[in-house]
Amino acid sequence: MAEIAGARVLVTGATGFIGSHLVRRLVNDRADVHALTSTVSSVYPTRLLDLRDRITLHEGNLIDRSALDAITHEVRPRYVFHLGAYTHVGKSWQRVDECVQVNVQGTVNLLQALAGNDYERFVNVGTSEIYGDVPVPFKEDGPVNPISPYSASPAVDQSKFTIQRSLCAIVPGLFLQHFRGQTSESLCPLMHKKETNHRSAKQVAPCHLAGAHTRHRR
Repeated sequence: MAEIAGARVLVTGATGFIGSHLVRRLVNDRADVHALTSTVSSVYPTRLLDLRDRITLHEGNLIDRSALDAITHEVRPRYVFHLGAYTHVGKSWQRVDECVQVNVQGTVNLLQALAGNDYERFVNVGTSEIYGDVPVPFKEDGPVNPISPYSASPAVDQSKFTIQRSLCAIVPGLFLQHFRGQTSESLCPLMHKKETNHRSAKQVAPCHLAGAHTRHRR
């Protein structure tokens, strides 16, 4: 992407699974990458460790408006990729307040912090979870029916975002992804682990039965 080369780019959620791969792509495209992480620590994020000399890391939480003001004032990005979010579907039922604060208020905070910056594009990365139990095929301009706090928050988030900066809006809804660096709690790794355990059990069972049969015959 020629227009990305040399441009200042801010990536929220940069240390996450998808965010870290996006950072890597942007670096390869010669962008001036500024990565936002909510973790305040002296330990550098593992997923970005090999890129530490090629990116600028900023520490700040999306629900901390003052931190976002300082970061956006310093970076003054041309492009913003917003992937920072509370993304655990199951746990969102027990942590509703945190989920809404990060996903809804966090996005509003970021947009307001960017208000004085002349950025060209804000890519607000959504999720296919907003469709819930709507019959397939899903359509971008079709109905949504979120069925968890996590899936409901991006739906609210997108409406607020569109109202504030519709001319700069790109809101993709991501579906399942699988690649290196994904946590073991994600669906694809869990399915792979379950299948591996199932195959192992099937291989062990005949040996056990054969051994038992042999002992019986003696």
